[in-house]
Amino acid sequence: MMGQIIDISLGGAFICCKKPLDVEEILELQFRISPASPSLTARGKVVRSNVHCLDSEIKCHGMGVQFTDLSTESRLAINGVVEKGVEV
Repeated sequence: MMGQIIDISLGGAFICCKKPLDVEEILELQFRISPASPSLTARGKVVRSNVHCLDSEIKCHGMGVQFTDLSTESRLAINGVVEKGVEV
């Protein structure tokens, strides 16, 4: 599945995607903070999903994912983005 992270913190992320997963589903993420940055990984659980909303009700289809396991490298990269207030 491909998507775009539009909000991220050390606790989780909101991912815009065409077919969001259902709440409680577990997933493994592979993502980049920027196109030039190394690939990062995390595991998470879907805690919010607008998969069943009508198109007119939402700005973007997606899901809120709570991180359940973050590598040290991923945690440091995300923390750097959060501290600087950089948009993903």
